[in-house]
Amino acid sequence: MEKALKQQHFYWLDLLRFLAAFMVLFSHTRNDYFVAYNFLPADQQGPFAFLFYALGRLGHEAVMVFFVLSGFLVGGRGLEKISNGTFQKRSYVIDRFVRIMLPLIASVLLYFAVCMAMGLPFPYLRALGNLMSLQGIFCDSLVAPFWSLSYEVWFYIALLAISLIFSKSNWGGVALSALCILVFSCCLKPHYFFIWLIGAVCYLTKPQKINVWLFIASVVGIIAFIGLWQISSESNAMSFHFKIENKEFIEVMLGLSFGIFIQQIILCEPKHKFAVWLDTLGTKLAAFSYTLYLAHCVILLPIYKYLFAENSGVMNLKSFMIWLSILAMTMISCWLLYLAFEKHTATVKMWLKGKLSIQ
Repeated sequence: MEKALKQQHFYWLDLLRFLAAFMVLFSHTRNDYFVAYNFLPADQQGPFAFLFYALGRLGHEAVMVFFVLSGFLVGGRGLEKISNGTFQKRSYVIDRFVRIMLPLIASVLLYFAVCMAMGLPFPYLRALGNLMSLQGIFCDSLVAPFWSLSYEVWFYIALLAISLIFSKSNWGGVALSALCILVFSCCLKPHYFFIWLIGAVCYLTKPQKINVWLFIASVVGIIAFIGLWQISSESNAMSFHFKIENKEFIEVMLGLSFGIFIQQIILCEPKHKFAVWLDTLGTKLAAFSYTLYLAHCVILLPIYKYLFAENSGVMNLKSFMIWLSILAMTMISCWLLYLAFEKHTATVKMWLKGKLSIQ
């Protein structure tokens, strides 16, 4: 699956994937280092601070981008292969298993080491539950970003169930589908699976030519539904709060807007040198975006305990530079962790497939 994905490069998607991971990091570091916006000195509550704090509220929306991208790249391609009879179940399972587990194991081992070094208790049973993608079902997340990982795994299981239904193992597919329905109806939020499916449908219906009006409409939709989500979300950083009963609808519409945006943006071929450089840079940065997403909260634990134990009560050049240094230390640490684990994903996949004689 991973090899197949590399056969076609979709412009800008790698950059989007990295930016989504970075926005989650941005959100957590801003929230943890700076005091809430309302507690800044009055003369510092200007347009720059407002924009900075507003960007720091986009972590949840960034996860929605991950769901749509996953649906587009994995779900859509998987459904396409199921429909033309080229879906290889064992190869798919190995691809998804290794892709998920290498960065996850790295992050759990890092969390164990950090807990031992800081004298913190390590929740072994919860860690085991997270390794089995049971957070939100039978246990809590080990660290904050892990909550979305169980969704990803169950998205993949649902796709496997669909493939089984359309093969000779249809009874196995029915049983696995029933399990997925039970999990999403009783434990996880089913509309997130719908958002993932939106990404898959957007892959299957991707146009051949860019539609400027659809592109503009998708951008307007993204801005509008992010705005609705933000004003309806409680926060200690901003003073506004507008109650909306059906927030799931906002998330689904945001996912649809992202899906249409992705359909259009992949048709924008970079032609100028800067655009080509930016797209290439996005691909390089995206290589460790999964590790960055999973491990950054673990790395931030000792940084905040031993280096920056107190929140910054002001926003000035000094505090902003300290925040940038926290970002840099975290990203470098995640990159080193990526070199030790996630970078070897393709090698581990090939080794496992060789052992199991899977092409």
